Amino acid sequence: MAVAVIALLCVALCVVRGLTAAGIQGTHGIFTVKECTNHHHSTSYSGSPEYDCTGTFRGDDGSVVDRAYWLTDTDYRAGTRLPTQSNQDSVVLSLVTSGYVLAGGSEAAVDFSCAFLALLIAAPALLYGFLTGGTRGTFREKREALRAIKGTRTHTLVVSTAAVALFGVVVVGPVLGLVLTR
Repeated sequence: MAVAVIALLCVALCVVRGLTAAGIQGTHGIFTVKECTNHHHSTSYSGSPEYDCTGTFRGDDGSVVDRAYWLTDTDYRAGTRLPTQSNQDSVVLSLVTSGYVLAGGSEAAVDFSCAFLALLIAAPALLYGFLTGGTRGTFREKREALRAIKGTRTHTLVVSTAAVALFGVVVVGPVLGLVLTR
């Protein structure tokens, strides 16, 4: 149940990020990179490096100038200008990020697909728990219980819900990102 709640919070975050990247909410502007620094210092980390880039955000309408602006997980040269969307009024966005996201259809598509991916985790689990009353137990017990209901309407509903969410990840998220972008 806790995983489903966390996944639903991820849905909210991804939708807000998607709407912001698409330009539906927030202020569009340009971020000019001052410098990027690698912020991952662990020797056990095996993935690609993560960066924090600082610089200046200027809103297109001139109403917002933020010299304390930063982006994460990107590496750009000093002076690079990036289309960015500010959403400092979003409580959801400002709790976990700087309140800024890169603007554009591809960024919005990734965020909307991320929302459907979180739904792919949360919706079937919540539906299964609601329909069967089973929210406790080990993963193995839940898998066995799911096998026990195979062929029933409950199983069909849970699997159909997962299929719809997967369709959202692959098709609806990218389409939303491209169609909604201003």
